[in-house]
Amino acid sequence: MFRYIPVSEELSSPLLGQYHSFGIAAQKEVAGHWQTCCQVSDISTDPIFVENLAARCTAGQLEPVHLLDVIEDALI
Repeated sequence: MFRYIPVSEELSSPLLGQYHSFGIAAQKEVAGHWQTCCQVSDISTDPIFVENLAARCTAGQLEPVHLLDVIEDALI
């Protein structure tokens, strides 16, 4: 079983300076514990967008190998 959770990040860019963004961590249940198997950083500054995307990935039990493709499609 997989779950996808939003991750809050404080980032910095030479063009933007410091900014607050959100990524998504994919976690797999192993022996009753959640282990992060991959994470995509800096998806959006909109927390609701990232929360909704993470919830859809969890509901659909997305395989983590497809996470980048799903994120790219959601951003288009």
